[in-house]
Amino acid sequence: MLAARYTKIRRRTNQRRAYVLLVAPTLWGTLALVRQWGRIGVNRPRELAQEFATEAEAESAFRIEARRRRERGYRRERGAL
Repeated sequence: MLAARYTKIRRRTNQRRAYVLLVAPTLWGTLALVRQWGRIGVNRPRELAQEFATEAEAESAFRIEARRRRERGYRRERGAL
């Protein structure tokens, strides 16, 4: 299972955001890339799950989305998940 947590904090603009990526199995035997995002400290982040038939497809989508987060200024938190 792949998992990563990213944060972006910009004090000047009062921006405090979190983004979580997670590849997890579904009840139907496929894999899903689960993305959660929102302001740090909010109890209910937004969530989106995208299903994939193979592990290779799910890992590829995970890596693409992780690269997008880094390009947009998010930093990965080590050991957060």
